[in-house]
Order: sequence, then C-alpha cells, then structure tokens
Amino acid sequence: MTLTQDALVKNVRVLDPVAQSDRLATVWIANGIVEAINPDLDTVNPIANTPEAIDGQGCILGPALVDLHSTLSDPGYESRETLEEFLAAATAGGFGHVAVLPHTEPAIATPAQIYDLRQRVQTLRRNNPDLAQCLPWARATVDRAGNQLTELGELHPAGAVGFTDAQPSTNPILSRRLLEYTAPLNCPIALWAWNPTLAGSGHLFEGPETLRAGLGKIPIAAESAVVASQLELGDSHTAPLHLMRVGSDRAVQLIRQGKIRNAKLTSSTTWLSLVVHTGHITGDTNLVGCHSPAAPYDPNFHCYPPLPHPRQRDELIQGLKDGTLDAIAIDHHAYTYEEKTVAFGEAPVGTLGYGLALPLLWQALVETGDLEPLELWRALTTGPAGILGLEIGAIAPGTPANLILFNPKEPWTVTADTLKARATNTPWLNRTIPGTIVKQWRSLKSLGAVIN
Repeated sequence: MTLTQDALVKNVRVLDPVAQSDRLATVWIANGIVEAINPDLDTVNPIANTPEAIDGQGCILGPALVDLHSTLSDPGYESRETLEEFLAAATAGGFGHVAVLPHTEPAIATPAQIYDLRQRVQTLRRNNPDLAQCLPWARATVDRAGNQLTELGELHPAGAVGFTDAQPSTNPILSRRLLEYTAPLNCPIALWAWNPTLAGSGHLFEGPETLRAGLGKIPIAAESAVVASQLELGDSHTAPLHLMRVGSDRAVQLIRQGKIRNAKLTSSTTWLSLVVHTGHITGDTNLVGCHSPAAPYDPNFHCYPPLPHPRQRDELIQGLKDGTLDAIAIDHHAYTYEEKTVAFGEAPVGTLGYGLALPLLWQALVETGDLEPLELWRALTTGPAGILGLEIGAIAPGTPANLILFNPKEPWTVTADTLKARATNTPWLNRTIPGTIVKQWRSLKSLGAVIN
C-alpha cells in the first residue's frame, strides 16, 4: 500500500456513495485534489508533467473509510498497542477517520484529556500526515458506572463526537436523562443494548447451533428486551440515539419498527458479525477468503455481540440493505498474545479489525451477491460519518481527494508487518487472503469537520 498525491488512475471502477454512482472512469488527481474525471489525456500530461499512470482495471476507487468506534489502548494498555500503532493500522486498512471509545485508562472524561489526545494525534500527523484522523467518544457517566453523568456541556465543545460508556446500559433513568440533557448539543448517544444478568455466563445466542457447539446459551432477550426499552427512551425531542453492537435478528426487527417513529434513530453492527457465524467457531466452516477453517474454538472469536447464527447473520445483512442498520463499525480491539492464548470462554472479548475488515467484508458480502459494492461502501463511509456529524463529499472535480484504491483480487498474507500492528489477535493470522489496498490519497483540506 502506497500513499501518494498525484496520479492518473485509468479505467477504474469509481464507487461514490454520496452521488450514489457506480461507474468506470479515469480519474486525474493532483496535489491531493480531484482535478478531473475522464480528462483529455493530451491535456493532462503537459500540465501535470506526466503524472504517475495507474492501471485501475479490476480495482475500486472510493472514499477513504470511516470507523464508527474502536478501542484505543493508549494510555493505559500500551503493551497491546500504542496510539501510533493504532493509527498506522487504521491507515493501512484504508481508514481516513476513526472514532475511539473511552476505554483508555484513564478514560476520556474531561476536556483536558480530549485536548491531550488531539495534541498527540497532531504531533504524530505532523511527522506523518498520511495517518488517519482520530475522533474521541467521551465517557457518558462517571467511571462508566451508569450512576452519574459527566460534564456533558464541556466535553462536546472540546471535541467529543458523542457520548457512550461502551458497556451494557442498565440504568434506563440515567439513559433517558442523558438523551434529554444532550438534546441541545445534537450529538449521538451510543448505547449498547445488553443485559449481562440475562446473558449470564453464556457465549452464543440460544439455538440448535449453540447446542452443537457445546457452549453456554444466551437468551435473545438479553439483547432484544433492552433494545425495546431503549427505543422507548429516545424520540424526536431528545439527542440522536445510536444503538451499537446490534447482533441478533430480533434486535434488527425491533429497530426497523422503531425507525418509523424516530427519524433520529441510528444503529450499527460490527464487521465480524457479517463475516463469520457460529459454524466458524466449531471449525465446520472455512474462514472467509481461505480454503480451510480456523482452529476450533479460536479465542479470537470470543467477542460482543456474540457471533450470530447463520439466520441471524442473514437478518443483519438485510438490515444493511434496507437501511435499518446505518453503519458497520470495526470495533477493533488489540490484545497481547498472552491475553488471548486461553480457553475460548476465558478470553477477553474483542479482535483486530483494521486491515482485515474491507477485504473480508468484500469477500463475504459482495462476492457472494449479498450486498452491492455501493451498499458496502456506504456502510463503511457515509453511514458512520453521518452518525459522527461528519460529511463526505462527492468524487468530483475540485474536491479533496481522500480516496483509496482497492484491488479485491490481489492476495496478501496477514502478518504483524502487513497489519502494521504489534498485536496479532485474529483467526486470519499467517493466512493469505484476497483484497489489497494498493494506493491511498489524503488531502490536508479534510482536517476540519468536513471530510471530502
């Protein structure tokens, strides 16, 4: 993967989720700007002093990706991943902007902490301007205990894109107050619909597949009952409610109904829930992009939401197609080798996502015909950007070129070096998969609230 500024990308498939356009074109990029689409080549070469010519046949040119939420380990858990490694991994995966959850230690809960994060990111980007931008979610309650709200009115002006504790929301009274108090700020409130008491010590949603896997079952109501409750908390007069980590078919059905009443309601699922299902845990199904399965009960499959059953995965995909689910979140979470090298049920939840999400989503959803290419790109760009209050511009002459060139057929091997990561907690480690990001462009004009 190479980052560059000037190029003439010939005969490439251009996916533009803003213009809702999917077409073949030649795109001239100069100084980080889209100069022209289908230009007169006799005119381009003398003006641009013969820019780098790239054969885009078989490739996709689209906006750089936006991650709705992931876990940053620095400060507090630098042995897993530093801020620089986190941003480098995101950049290698094609992401131009990433929003981070308040999972650091200490968690993001004061304007000073937001300022410190922004300064650290600016310092890193000053040395390497191609690194992804980093946007913080701020903690919604003190110590993420769900009992007392943080200083909401100070955090949003300081740069918080929204508020979340990123853990099960179990206090409906406080959740309602949070939605009411932040209504004037008009920023998203991300709630995770999950009842840990109902979930108990289970690892998979109840169903025949759970019995065959021999793992503890989780009632669907552990998610759906909380979704129903949270849908009643938000309305057109409160701050925008976002339901994160949606994992079951029943939850999708409830959200689909809820959107009829509340136009501000948004929701998302995680990339892994769309790529794998319970058959991958037992080793009965080959990994996407590979010709063999993962080791049975690979602890890297222990995550939340729990991996869906095949029918649940089908409903998640349908939710993306009809707009019930607005975005795909990466929910990237690095762990050390020692942390993940334990039994499935004892492993900490979460897995790597940067570098893997786009190629494997393409294989799992586009190559199978489950999603159109433009539908997938929308869920990874304009969908999350809209929730975060950001704007992606159309791919048109005169606009900043924050773009990636993706070859869905070109293979690469998943290693720490190719992931640009210290952590390697993924079932695809040391496997060769198709889908390579071969070029990226960044424009300095994208550093504000508008992404073009």
